[in-house]
Amino acid sequence: MPPKPPTIAERMAHVKQSLGKDVQLSESDWKKVESVYQQFFKKIDAAIQQAPPKEMPPPPPPVKKEVMDKLVQERDAAVQKVLSATQFQQYAAAVKKMQPPRPPKVPKEPPPHE
Repeated sequence: MPPKPPTIAERMAHVKQSLGKDVQLSESDWKKVESVYQQFFKKIDAAIQQAPPKEMPPPPPPVKKEVMDKLVQERDAAVQKVLSATQFQQYAAAVKKMQPPRPPKVPKEPPPHE
């Protein structure tokens, strides 16, 4: 049986640990950012539930790029309202470091000439 995905609380702990290293927030600002992220994770979980299942249900099916991009933009716009310009720059850099590395693109080979 595959492992269960992390809970919202587990993801929040990771976010707080990761952002806490790079972005200095007051407790009040952190509560606002935390609320934004909790809503973001709930929307992601809902989008995953709506995605059509694959042959093997786990891991959860990926969310469409358009849906994910929209949710990320909403999240970042809400966070930006809480933070100063400097804090938001720090936040953006921290979020970028939190993202998993993308696999390298493999160039397509041209078909052989006959």
